[in-house]
Amino acid sequence: MRVLFTTPILEHPAAGGPQLRIENSIKALSRICDLYVVARTPAFTIGGVGSLQFYRDHCREFSIAPSSAGLSSNRYLRAFQTRYRRYFHSEADVDLILQTIERNGIRILWFGFGNISMPLIRSIKRRRPELKMICDTDSVWSRFVLRELPYETDARRSAEIEKQGREKEQEEREWVDLCDVTTAVSPVDADYYRSIATYPDRVMLFSNVIDMDAYRTSASPPPDFHRPCIYLAGTFGHVHSPMDRAARWVLEEILPKVRARIPDVHFYIVGRGTERTLRSVTDPNVTVMGKLPSVLPYLCNADVALVPLQFESGTRFKILEAGACGVPIVSTTLGAEGIKVAVLGIGTDNIDLEAASRLGIKVTNTPGYSAVAVAEHALALMLAAARRIPQHLKELQAGRWTRIPMAQVHGKTLGIIGFGSIGRQMASLAKGIGMETIAWTFHPEVVRPAPAGVRFVPLDDLISRADVISVHIRASQKTRHLLNREAFQKMKPAAILVNTARASIVDTEAMIAALKSGKLAAAGLDVFDQEPLPPEDPLLALPNVVLSPHNSGMTPEAIRRGNEMVAENVAAFLEGRLINEVKA
Repeated sequence: MRVLFTTPILEHPAAGGPQLRIENSIKALSRICDLYVVARTPAFTIGGVGSLQFYRDHCREFSIAPSSAGLSSNRYLRAFQTRYRRYFHSEADVDLILQTIERNGIRILWFGFGNISMPLIRSIKRRRPELKMICDTDSVWSRFVLRELPYETDARRSAEIEKQGREKEQEEREWVDLCDVTTAVSPVDADYYRSIATYPDRVMLFSNVIDMDAYRTSASPPPDFHRPCIYLAGTFGHVHSPMDRAARWVLEEILPKVRARIPDVHFYIVGRGTERTLRSVTDPNVTVMGKLPSVLPYLCNADVALVPLQFESGTRFKILEAGACGVPIVSTTLGAEGIKVAVLGIGTDNIDLEAASRLGIKVTNTPGYSAVAVAEHALALMLAAARRIPQHLKELQAGRWTRIPMAQVHGKTLGIIGFGSIGRQMASLAKGIGMETIAWTFHPEVVRPAPAGVRFVPLDDLISRADVISVHIRASQKTRHLLNREAFQKMKPAAILVNTARASIVDTEAMIAALKSGKLAAAGLDVFDQEPLPPEDPLLALPNVVLSPHNSGMTPEAIRRGNEMVAENVAAFLEGRLINEVKA
């Protein structure tokens, strides 16, 4: 089998996750096929003579695309040229790729970083429609762009992010149908691409991998290395860099709280651009490093590696590398790809807890940090849905004085699914407005005796008796589509559903059908199958829904408490203890 691999990113040794994915993809493919490589990046960015020889040793033929020949060695000018080239690729690149394919009888074209290669994909497909093409993705790029929206305060920048993210979503919809195969690095990404593909079976999982041989040699600590220590690595300094924010967040919010418990803890920040963006840091217990030939002397000897997922999506290699070195990871938000982490949050639905247990990996979270905030939000969604506040607002904004019928919740029955810290807080709030509360949980014995005014009932009884159902249970395989079509059929006429937990707990198609038919009077939702919610999502067209952008726990008070608990988890680990552990 002969494969031509082309990529706009290439470097050796790899200094970051994107470069490491490409390097390891080439190494892996070279073992199973006759590999040809066309690099769409200049030789001086790949590395020296040894770096070029490294890639030549892993393929039958190695070429550099014509469009890369004129790129400037000045990084600022080159960044502009590269950005421009994404939209106006060189037809000479297409010619070189097709000539290589024809000369060597190649039938498969693999686009490394295909998610930023769309113009090239279009051109080659137009000229050689019979060629089998693989679009290899390193992430869901639209989410990578849109991740900044919840944290951006500048209106103009928010509009720019929104525009770029939606344009990338459109590209994603195009390439999943244009290419014969789209690869995804994780099941979460694969689910997204399958959801937008005409042929979902063309989406394949191609996870990030690392060459374990590179990590088997123990690296001695550098001179004057301080322990105990925390390690943070990434690429810093580009426009709106999430890693810059992450470092500042740890320095300002997390580190002082850890130091209150462990005064001599040291913080190492490693990666390209740190010397520019963090040069003002003068703390003697914080060491800021630039780009290193190898991070292993620091990573292998760290006590804890931080992975700030709230700020960066390109974290998979950080997790893999730390795992290969046997260094525990503390993740500062949700979604850690199933490796050892402490997460800022309660949900661990993106973590394979059973696999973690088999491997002896400990997972911790920050239970209860946002219980009050989320419960208040659930109450607000319930009341807004019952009183039809969004519909009233739309009518008034349209100049109409329309008095829409509403529901009263006083004296009605609230059914709470899941009775952890948020469920208990919701019960307390419901009692305050005169609601009767029933509840169901997998482990009612843990909370017995039941709080005053709350009765535990079987799930079917709760579904059939509740006027309002509020979901506060952890997402897992056991709870996937817990509320399905059959459950909606059992609900009381004009019931209201509130979900601030996870979208997977509710069968969205069945819920929409119930909302359209009137079986379900209204829904208040803070979580969705696809986030951010695309503009064409059918939920946005329904008049009887109240929606918020998965921000129920984002109050200053909750974030402050979450920061404190992350710091407590880090400090406890450094002291040899484990707190807030989550088990399968």
